[in-house]
This record gives sequence, structure tokens and C-alpha cells, in this order.
Amino acid sequence: MKKSIAMLLIAALTLAITGCAEGNRPIEPAEEEIVQTEETTAATTTEKTTATEKAEETTRVARATEPAVTEPPEPTFPRLNSADYPLSMRSNPIYEVERFLDDVDPPPGAGAIRSYDELVESIHQEDGTMNFVKYEIIGIYTSKEVETITDGRLNGDHTTLYKARIIYDYLNQREVNIEINLAKAGTPTLQSRGNPQYAIGDVYVSILPYLDGFLDKTRTRVSGSMLNFAFHKINGVEFAYHINYDYIKIENTSRSINIGVLSSERSFVTTTRNNPVKYTQKFSVDELADFFRNDWKQRGFKFLDLSKFDGFRV
Repeated sequence: MKKSIAMLLIAALTLAITGCAEGNRPIEPAEEEIVQTEETTAATTTEKTTATEKAEETTRVARATEPAVTEPPEPTFPRLNSADYPLSMRSNPIYEVERFLDDVDPPPGAGAIRSYDELVESIHQEDGTMNFVKYEIIGIYTSKEVETITDGRLNGDHTTLYKARIIYDYLNQREVNIEINLAKAGTPTLQSRGNPQYAIGDVYVSILPYLDGFLDKTRTRVSGSMLNFAFHKINGVEFAYHINYDYIKIENTSRSINIGVLSSERSFVTTTRNNPVKYTQKFSVDELADFFRNDWKQRGFKFLDLSKFDGFRV
């Protein structure tokens, strides 16, 4: 009896211990490592997500506060605007081109002159007859008048003849009042691209050759088209805009005198609705005159003193 009771107590005790062991079994080391790894990974992921969010937020704040990226500003020199155009240029265009001289095969003078030095050497034979002047267009002859005035030397179907008044001699630095007949290749319907016909009231500065011969009223001066500049006065400063011929670079040996044409000034309609003028270089008139004066002296050129012709009328 006592032995049976002892055995029962041992069995009950064993069952109780076994039940405790099953219900409260300690975690094995491998399982503990897995749990810790999962917790560490979750914590790391949370930290990375937080760091990424902070970085994105910092970037958003930086972008919101940093100045907007813009194109480099254009030069601050006075800008040409419609108020600076001669009255004729501000009026409605009056011409319509039907054919361009550039389309003639080959174009006039194609390949002949491609630089300022070549151009100057080509006009060396006109030494003593040239000057750099300012002139205003004051009249336009009809095509029939062109042939009559020039004794048939010019054809009014291919050339326009203007009456112009020279008002300043830049190389001798004096005002003058001289009328001349000025020829320009083309007509209202036949023009060079980027170099439309003139209108009354237009003002230009230009190298004009053979000026000593205009006392013969039947002879005409041909505008120095490769060295012809539109004249504009902006905020009291006189500027010369080179018309077309972008390959004729006018440069001082020590520094550039080309101010640079602003994008808003490069092209606009003047007298011809389908042939806007093209400006390629921009200069202060005074600096441009100084350049020609000094350059020609260094080359041994002479320039004509126009004072002896002051008051001449055609």
C-alpha cells in the first residue's frame, strides 16, 4: 500500500513537471537569433525610411528656397525698341518681294570677298575718294527717272535710285549739308535677303566711295553695302547696326568694339513685309568712326574732306 502511494506521487510529480516544461519551454538559441534579426531588420528599415523621407524633405525645401535657374542676362547696353526706329521703319511695310537677288545663279559677287581685310584691300583703288558719313534718305526716284538721270547707265528694273543728304563727315569730324544721288541694287520687288530697300526718313552711316565725282549730277554714288549701318540714337547714344554680311567682322586689334546685337534687335520688318532687315554687329558710332580713321591711316589711305562740297545740291 505504501509502495503504491509512493509510485502514484512520483507519477503525479513527473506529470506536473512535464506539463510545466511543455507550457513554459525556454526558447532555443537559434530561435532567439531569428527573432532578434527580424527585430533588427525592422528597426533598420524604419530608420532608412525615416532618413530617406528626411532627405527628400530637405531636397524639397532646398529647391523651394533656391533661386530659379535662368539664362545668362543679355548685355545691359541700351536696347533698340520701336521708338528708336526712324518714322519710315515704324510705319506699315510698303513693299512685297517677288524675287530675291540671292537666288540669282550665281549671286552677285559670290565668293569674291569674305572678310574685312579683303574688302578694304579691294577698295584701296578708291583711296582719296572715300569717307565714312551719316546720310538721310530724302527722296526716291521712279524707275524711269533712274535711266534718265544716269543717262541710261543704270537700269530701273534692277536698281533703286535715292536722293540722300549727307549730314556728317565722321573722318574729318564736321557737319556738312550735301545732296547726292545714291544707288542701291534691287527694287521694291527684287531685293537681297536681310537687306531691304530704304524708305524716306531712314538714316544710315556708311563708307561711300567716289564722293569726289558727284559734282557731275548724272553720276551716282553706290552705297557701300558691305559697310553700311543703320543709325539709331538710344538714350542719347548713337549706335550703328551692321546690315547683313555677318562674315565682314570689324575688329580692333587690341579689343573688340562690337557691342553685340541683342536677340530682340537682330531682325524686324522695316519697309518690306517678307524681307525683314538683319542686323549682325552693333557699334558705338564714335568708336566705329575712330576705328576706320585709325585703320585707314595705318594702311596709308587718304580720305576725302567733304567740306569743299558743303551746300551742293543735286
